[in-house]
Amino acid sequence: MTSSPTSNRARALAWDPTSPFTCSIASSNLNDTNEASLDILLSHDGTGIHPLETTCLSSLLDARDAWLESNTKHQVSHLSVDYRRALCECLIQLKQDDEASDNYESLALMYAMMHLNEVYLLPASSTVDRLDGAPGSLTANTIRYLRTHHTPYDVNSDGVRSLLEMDQPEYYTPDATTPIDDPLLVGPFDQPYYNLVFHLINLGQVVNAWSVLTRHSSCRRAEEESMRGSINKEGNGWSALRAVLLSAPLPGGRGDEDDSGLIPYNEEEEEDDEDDEGIYYERCIDEISPGSTCLWEENPKVANRERNQRYHRQCIRRGADLPKEEVEVLPERYTEGVAMNTFSHWQRVARSHMQPGRMGDHVCGALFSRFPQLEQICSVLLGRPPVGGASWSELLVSELLYSRPNIAPGDIAVRARVAMGHCGVEIEGQESMVLKVMEGSAGDVISSMFDYGGASGAALPATLVSENEHRFI
Repeated sequence: MTSSPTSNRARALAWDPTSPFTCSIASSNLNDTNEASLDILLSHDGTGIHPLETTCLSSLLDARDAWLESNTKHQVSHLSVDYRRALCECLIQLKQDDEASDNYESLALMYAMMHLNEVYLLPASSTVDRLDGAPGSLTANTIRYLRTHHTPYDVNSDGVRSLLEMDQPEYYTPDATTPIDDPLLVGPFDQPYYNLVFHLINLGQVVNAWSVLTRHSSCRRAEEESMRGSINKEGNGWSALRAVLLSAPLPGGRGDEDDSGLIPYNEEEEEDDEDDEGIYYERCIDEISPGSTCLWEENPKVANRERNQRYHRQCIRRGADLPKEEVEVLPERYTEGVAMNTFSHWQRVARSHMQPGRMGDHVCGALFSRFPQLEQICSVLLGRPPVGGASWSELLVSELLYSRPNIAPGDIAVRARVAMGHCGVEIEGQESMVLKVMEGSAGDVISSMFDYGGASGAALPATLVSENEHRFI
């Protein structure tokens, strides 16, 4: 046992001599009467532990010690983020490790549930119960959770890269001998290119969607003609569509940032290879600032400052010039009226571009007439439900993004249940746990997490269940 004379804290590690990777770790604190109260962080039945899981346990303990020593104990969400970061790193390494852990699936489920618990069950700084918060206050973090754990599409997969390298990717149709198994390329359309755009827009990945659309042969031709000073109606349609996508003030961002919810506390994010300096600060629609997506965050001004700082670090790493930053006036705290006013203005502009007016004409008319798939896909931006081919989580994300961004926190579970029913999903297992968390039923979730891994006797799953029980019950 080792102790710290300055903090009156003791740390104990008990090792099983027959299994060097089996350990029990405990942390104790002395109360005002100088009596020690023991908090057990880990229990197991001697089944052993993978070395990477041991490293994760040590990281959890270090994070907990740092939190106990800090002066911000009420900000338990910061501790939860540190726990998730340690588990995320562990899962990435376990997936690459030749000797796979038997606990991988249990840990992956716990990682997802810890994220959702953090969103719904931890107290916010402004309210005791998040489910009693203002309409729209949980939308952004809910969307991040769904993108990360239920629709983790890889826009850099081999299948997507191969498709976009084609001269006219929008016309490619696979035959029976070349089946498509990439979920981003499977959907309601015969051409995988339009399925790719379909999924990206449904998920609010509008920056990636525009990047894909620039590979469209018609878009490339319109850009070439524009450089020669000639712009036709089809080119005007592409220009209008670009403005609508790249200015979208969506909860959870436009898909140009990480969705894990770890970035605000992560100073070592991977370098972004995309050359998006112009997109990042460009004002595409009047009255909609580049940082408008931050209006849906709990602290918009702080979120926008962090957004700018991350992008500046990326520019410095790439050796790129820092773009001219626009001065943005954002509220200190989330304000439903401000967020919805900006969103409604954007949607009105989008509707004027993409729907016929009194004269029967609209900017995207020529473009949509030639490529009707684009009209079907982009109609979701106006609040219409996606055409068939979307999963329940994708349906829910699309609804929260374009139809109900200011949804009341207590109604999100209702809409999730409706989306599952629409897709014929049996509400059991992880889906059942998701609904219970969204409804605030912490006790049922802890019981389910125990069944899914906490009762296995494995050290790391047992510790995670114990920590969740301590914080959410």
